[in-house]
Amino acid sequence: MKKLYLKMAVFSFLFMLILKGIDGLVVHSSSFSANYRNFFQKEKSYDYVYLGNSLSKRMFDIKEIDSVLDVQSINLGSSAQHFYITHAIFDELVKKEALYPDKLLMIGVSPWQFKSFTKEDLKYFQMQAIDELEFSANYVEILARMYHINEYPIVISPTIRFHSDLCENIKTTPSKLEASLRSNGKGFDYNVTRRLSKKLRESKKDLREVAAAYNASVNDAVSESIGGRQEQMLIDMIKVCKENNIRVLFYTAPAINMLYEKNDHGKIKFLEELFESNQVNYINFNRIFNDLKLTADDFSDYSHLNIYGNKKTNTVFFDSILPMSGVNYR
Repeated sequence: MKKLYLKMAVFSFLFMLILKGIDGLVVHSSSFSANYRNFFQKEKSYDYVYLGNSLSKRMFDIKEIDSVLDVQSINLGSSAQHFYITHAIFDELVKKEALYPDKLLMIGVSPWQFKSFTKEDLKYFQMQAIDELEFSANYVEILARMYHINEYPIVISPTIRFHSDLCENIKTTPSKLEASLRSNGKGFDYNVTRRLSKKLRESKKDLREVAAAYNASVNDAVSESIGGRQEQMLIDMIKVCKENNIRVLFYTAPAINMLYEKNDHGKIKFLEELFESNQVNYINFNRIFNDLKLTADDFSDYSHLNIYGNKKTNTVFFDSILPMSGVNYR
């Protein structure tokens, strides 16, 4: 019996070793993986580091900002990124002082990032970031909180996840990863020129009026917790930034959906109160939606800015955000 157990242990070890080797050749997201590896493996410091979901990736026209200011920015956001993952990336960043942003750490937050995922595609989106995370307490917590134990194999191993697709149907292959590493995208989805379709516009004809009523709606909402564990994560992040003299800005990107989804306004109020009570910089761009003269033309869908909207949010970067990074421009 002991020999059987020994053989099983040896087989399991060899299997995991082989699987780990194969996993290194399978890339879920070439864009995110390339920027993540470029940032952590090369240990190159950037002036501005962005964390968050796809709203963060679409927030600014980073080409203009970096060119005008002669700075370097990188975005470690990923599609539908849950806050548990944002927190895990933050924890990996603060372990290496050489990677602290020279000017400002910018962390995008929205009510969507604090909700439990019920849709399979949203759970699937998380895996592109999980593939790059170090094995840690955060990693284990993400597994335990976001997935059923039966899902662990496909979460942990991209080889198992893509077993029926190797290799012809995987869009993000190692060769594309290398191409992404050579690109200048740095994690930002800029130059998106797509605008809302006529059908989408029709159901949001009152956009300007809804945006005008947003501030009052949030002010009048009952503050609604984002969850005890996630609240503590935010507080810990703020504390760590203060202890390590990392300039940080939390922000909520403008999104048409957020204006209309009144059920989430209580969570927004909670976030605003939390940041205010902890004396940390925070900007809710939806509060200045009309001040920025944002319209349906500035969005590619109900959630994401296009390049026309990027130009408008850039004005806030130069006028309000830049001084937070210790730079006087205008």
